[in-house]
Amino acid sequence: MMEKISYVKDLISWIDENLDERLTLDTITIKSGYSKWYLQLVFKQVQGVSLGSYVRTRRLTEAARELQSGDHSILDIALKYHFDCQQSFTRAFKREFAMTPGTFRKTAKVWSRASAQFPIVHSALSCHPAATQ
Repeated sequence: MMEKISYVKDLISWIDENLDERLTLDTITIKSGYSKWYLQLVFKQVQGVSLGSYVRTRRLTEAARELQSGDHSILDIALKYHFDCQQSFTRAFKREFAMTPGTFRKTAKVWSRASAQFPIVHSALSCHPAATQ
């Protein structure tokens, strides 16, 4: 199991470094050297979430950070993280953070004026308990 954990951690590092690239299951599978089926099985065992969910959550989290700290338009951020359009980005963002990107940006600016950082937390980003053993 330790080998799987180490492997998934390395793969996560690679994914995190390439979030603004077009990451498909095929692309990640080629990088991994494993079959799609085995890769998804091992990833879910170690992380507790599917590979697709992990990538989507990480992209949305990075997009949220950019909304919080940057001046790029919502459309530019959506396209950077490979959402097809602003509408699909907004739907995914709202599912993840329970508010639209525009509302998030306004709320984050209020937080920053109060010298606090808007909390961006999601359980899929933390390691699954098996990964910490």
